[in-house]
Formats: sequence, C-alpha cells, structure tokens
Amino acid sequence: MRRGFLWGATALVLMTAAVGCSSSDDTADAASTGRGAASSSAGAEPGASGDAPDGRPGEPSASPAAVAADGTDVEACRDGDCEILVTGPLTVPLDGTYVTEISLELDGDTVDFTMEPAPGTSIGGGIGVGCVAGLTIGEHGGGSRSACGDNATSVAPPQGMLLRATQGGDGVIVEITTLR
Repeated sequence: MRRGFLWGATALVLMTAAVGCSSSDDTADAASTGRGAASSSAGAEPGASGDAPDGRPGEPSASPAAVAADGTDVEACRDGDCEILVTGPLTVPLDGTYVTEISLELDGDTVDFTMEPAPGTSIGGGIGVGCVAGLTIGEHGGGSRSACGDNATSVAPPQGMLLRATQGGDGVIVEITTLR
C-alpha cells in the first residue's frame, strides 16, 4: 500500500513539473521580453546560437576549427615538409629523399597511409588524431611505430619521416616532416 502511494506521489510531481515547464502563452512572453518566440533558446546549450556561454550576444562560444597551413594543396609537400587537410583519398608527392609519394586515406578520425620506399616493399599503417607515426626508411624497406599523447615524439627515427595527425574542420590535418 505504501509503495503504491509513493509511485502515485512521484507521478504527480513529474506531471506537475512537466506542465510547469510548458507555457501556453509564448506570444505574450515574447512581446514582454522583446524576443520572438522562434528565437527562444530554451533547451539549447549555452553558446549554441553564437552567444557566449553566459548568454551575452555577439561573442563566439567556441574556438574555430584548426586549419592546415597548406590547406589541401598536396604540391606543397613536394619539399618533404607540409601540413595538409585530408578529407578523402590523396596521393601526396614528396621530394624523393626516402620516397617519392605517400598515399593517404581518411577513415573516420584515422588516416591510413601507404608508401613504397624500395621496389617490392611497402610501409603502411594508420594514425589517429593526437598521434604521431615515425617511419624508418632504408634502402631495402623500413617500418613504422606510432604513439599518442605525451609520448608522441618518442617515435621519431634518426632518419625517416614523421606523420602527425590533428583534428581539422572537415577532416584530419596531417603534418608530414622529412627527417634528414
């Protein structure tokens, strides 16, 4: 009996709260505040309409997305060092110090890479956002190691390449560095 009373009381409180949250006179409220009913941000997250988190208009609420220094221009990588936005499959020309090109393909927030350092050999793998891949490349092939977070630079080989992935606006930014 007591359990039934508690369930009934709980249901009554929830129904009262639901009715108290809705207003049947949004037009009157809009007229008195000077804001149209359509511009009401009830239920929206702070800053969702471009307002500051405290609701002040005109101030941005989030920092802009990172932008790749070289945009989507793969030719900027021809010298062996660049920062490009990957949004789909790319073949990136390089300077030939270790390889003449690297293939990149976006897979969610991971970029898959493949290259051929010597005839009949290939190096490949995937690099996620916030991670670095160190590519050791020699005359007869090579290998790759990757790490994320604070250990990311520990994978840098004495000679080879580094690939670093960061979040970009519409894809993943990949920084390619040739270590000479």
